[in-house]
Amino acid sequence: MGRPRLYHTPEEKKAANRLKSKKHYDSNRDLLLRRRRRAARERRESLRDRSIVEGQSKPKDLPSKTGQEKRPKTKLEVIQEQVQRFSRQFETILAGKTAAGYLALICVGLEIHYEAGHILKAKDFVMGKEVELRKVLRALEKYRDMARDLAGSGEEWKGIEAIATRVRQVISWLDGLLCMAMVDPADLVDRFHAKQLEFQIDS
Repeated sequence: MGRPRLYHTPEEKKAANRLKSKKHYDSNRDLLLRRRRRAARERRESLRDRSIVEGQSKPKDLPSKTGQEKRPKTKLEVIQEQVQRFSRQFETILAGKTAAGYLALICVGLEIHYEAGHILKAKDFVMGKEVELRKVLRALEKYRDMARDLAGSGEEWKGIEAIATRVRQVISWLDGLLCMAMVDPADLVDRFHAKQLEFQIDS
């Protein structure tokens, strides 16, 4: 005998789907709101950073103390300064450690929250670290594209892309940790101690 039909009419099926959608939204409401706020913040930062490049590359009508006019910075020089700033920010996030060392610390922090019974804090802990790195990556990719528009895919572009690639790899590994933390944090902790996590194998 086959399984009994759950829904007998299209209207019943639509009603069930609406209920599932509402349950999904309710269970993920905080995450969805955080994503919306993050998207709005990204738009503001993009406009601000472009104004920085445009503003710093324009000559300023200020008298020179030495009597010699100071050469205004080119747009490409301003971009390089911003890239160096975000590169230093990336190294600060890693706290002087390798990518594997940084991610190992993340796993230790996650384990502490998990063993204390703070499952949501464990997930938020990992997500917070990911947000930090994505902010750096967005800036690097934006300045990389601006450098390409100004000078093509030359040395400047390659240098910025090399830094962005490092950040992107750490985010990829961190994404894996976040997925595991949301599905089965206990398994994540076990794999970490067994050195079976992706970043432990690949790095």
